[in-house]
Amino acid sequence: MVTLGSIIGSDSALVKRWLRDKVRSHEALFNILQHPAMPTQIALLILRLCVIPCMGYLSRTVPPDLFRPFALSFDGMVMRAICQLSLCQSDMVDVVCVQLRLLRTLPT
Repeated sequence: MVTLGSIIGSDSALVKRWLRDKVRSHEALFNILQHPAMPTQIALLILRLCVIPCMGYLSRTVPPDLFRPFALSFDGMVMRAICQLSLCQSDMVDVVCVQLRLLRTLPT
């Protein structure tokens, strides 16, 4: 059952299908954020303040073992979008991803 923006239930197949659809529903938004007419600063702000918190909420409401593969998929979408927005060279994507992950894990 979907309630308060997350899914509740013991049917793991249903939860996985719902999570897959939820991640896929963000694809259009990622495409919009990477549109050439979208200013980079605004795209990064939308990503940071609107898109990422949605998955952060799900990470607190869905069992970790079910959420992990979809979180990794979503993280990949975020990294690709950031690299596209930052105009990273393809050989620098791995370096940028490592740096972003380090930033994400720094204590605040």
